[in-house]
Amino acid sequence: MRGELSNPTLGLFLLQAKQQAEKTTPRSEDEKNSGGAELVTQDWWDRTGDHRLSLPEVTLTGPLELVLPQRQPVSMFLPHAADVGLVQRVVLDTGATVRVAHMRSITLRRPVTLPNLPGQYLAEVYAHAKLGEPEMGFHYAPGILFMSQKLREMAENSTKNGRLPLLSFEIEPASHGSLSITSSEEGPQSSHGESAAPRLKIKKGNDATVELSVRPVGSKNVRVLEGAGVR
Repeated sequence: MRGELSNPTLGLFLLQAKQQAEKTTPRSEDEKNSGGAELVTQDWWDRTGDHRLSLPEVTLTGPLELVLPQRQPVSMFLPHAADVGLVQRVVLDTGATVRVAHMRSITLRRPVTLPNLPGQYLAEVYAHAKLGEPEMGFHYAPGILFMSQKLREMAENSTKNGRLPLLSFEIEPASHGSLSITSSEEGPQSSHGESAAPRLKIKKGNDATVELSVRPVGSKNVRVLEGAGVR
């Protein structure tokens, strides 16, 4: 290639072709501001820990199930660390609440029909839109809260009838074995102080399935922590 470019005629031709291409090819605002520098492809991997960027931590309340692409280690704190081995499916019983962290994506595995909003609520929303000013309390998104409550009732009825869980989510961890599940209180936590997270009962099943349920109040089946003597 160096021998070809040493030819003055060919070198001048290539230079003119490059200038003509720059004139005819539109440049974006980013390219203009960068002074013609080439765009660098973003690297979405953390080279120090080999983790992908993950979604924010989410709080989920059963009944529902979480399914992983393949069997892999999952860190569980219920609230103490629990060794569950390789896991591919996590079933949350009614009322069991957990915080799930280090997810790359979460999607519904089966379609779900959302409940209809009440006609009165829709009429109020229409009136607020006409007035251009929402009524007091609407910043709490009551419509979303109504649908979530109805959806939860539908999910509870589904499990009572022995059918498959109404809510089934497929989770892709940020990296293999990075998923973390921690027991949590239902609803938002107080900023003035963190109360003790509820203890969840864990049951290992076949096919790398783990079932989490609420431990009954006053249950005598309490494991003493080794070397701590704490119940």
